[in-house]
Amino acid sequence: MIRRKVHKIFVLFLMLCMMFNLCACTVAKDIKDNIENRMDINTNTLSSQEIVRLMIDAINKEDKMAESYSAIPERQLDGVSYSMYFEYINIFRSITNNYGKEVSYFRMIPHDDVKELVGADVFNVYPGLVAAELQYSDKNGRATSFEDPLYIFLTEKNGQTNLSLRWVSGVVDIYNYGDHYITMLDEQSSDGVYALIEPGLKQVLPERVVKATAQSLVEYYRVSVKSASSQYGAVMLTPSYYSIRVPDTIGENDTTIEHFIEIKKDASNVFHINDDIPFYLDSSMLYLTSGQNGDEMHMLNVGATYSRDTLIFNLGNPKYEFVRTDDVIYLDSEAGDGKPMRRTVTIYPSVNLIFFAEHKDKGGDWTGVLQQINITGEDYHIGNNIHVGMSKYDLLEKYPFMFNSGYEYYFSNETGNYKVTLVFGETDVLEEIIMSKEF
Repeated sequence: MIRRKVHKIFVLFLMLCMMFNLCACTVAKDIKDNIENRMDINTNTLSSQEIVRLMIDAINKEDKMAESYSAIPERQLDGVSYSMYFEYINIFRSITNNYGKEVSYFRMIPHDDVKELVGADVFNVYPGLVAAELQYSDKNGRATSFEDPLYIFLTEKNGQTNLSLRWVSGVVDIYNYGDHYITMLDEQSSDGVYALIEPGLKQVLPERVVKATAQSLVEYYRVSVKSASSQYGAVMLTPSYYSIRVPDTIGENDTTIEHFIEIKKDASNVFHINDDIPFYLDSSMLYLTSGQNGDEMHMLNVGATYSRDTLIFNLGNPKYEFVRTDDVIYLDSEAGDGKPMRRTVTIYPSVNLIFFAEHKDKGGDWTGVLQQINITGEDYHIGNNIHVGMSKYDLLEKYPFMFNSGYEYYFSNETGNYKVTLVFGETDVLEEIIMSKEF
């Protein structure tokens, strides 16, 4: 009786094994048939279009990943492992998921256009580059480009299309670097941001300025970025260049503007993050200020109207004063009312002032608009104690993103357009501050 039961169990086990093997063979045969149907019968290789189709299958459906990878002949993988392929495809899935759309179509990019798309430097490093733009289906079923066009790149040599290990691993590396940077901003980790921007900045800026830059970036994203990081777009993604679009940020005068992050990898494999946040002047930058440590006093405001008596009350008698009778403008203002306004220059030991003034009589009395202030000495400063004699790095510690603007800044409000220029000498010491109003 026991032998009969054991025999039945053994027979059942054999039947299950045979069924499992039959199913496995059937799946393997289906995959094999699928590959063979797509392959070029002369070369036993897949065309670029077929490789793109397989990749799109994996992008849209994660459970197709293994099948997609297995369907690409080994000689066309160029050494790309399954784990590397998995990471690469997941990048595209993450990007398309952010748009909330599935890839439905693709179009091959004409060969002559690929070089223009990626730039000559990248094209020369990856000869035979082939590109396909991924597209989604709109509500009418038409092929439509993503808001930020999305591309798959392959390489072609001797008529055979391949994945490129260098390309795939490079894209994974730069994307992960950018993703880590965005995560650090989301977590408001200035230390994390510093660790990522420091390799690209340490050759041009001291540590204290890089740390101030990291803190400014964290503060900017906390206050001025309205988009969630899941809404960011990938504008271009190559092994050496990754551009990210931040769709909604607060611009000057509370406007909504786009913001862009660029990540570049140099020949030494160092990543450089260029996240040039805007620097806006505030009104304190337009005042001639005296005093220190809480005793500051705003003496004059560029763009405001002053009489000669008021000027003397504030600053004393000028060292020199002269009028340019050949330099005349007509202002419809409280000071001018359409009357001729002559350039009037007053020079003090640490500051030069330029007015456009109406001269009321020959006695020297006048009233005019202060068009320009030139601070040349250390008796005066502008907002946040920016003063002649300070080093460039002391300035950048206060305002890190002045570094990217050539030290010329513009400011607009209901009273007009203004400009502030900081002039540095050969030793990187601030020699002159120029504030002006545009007429």
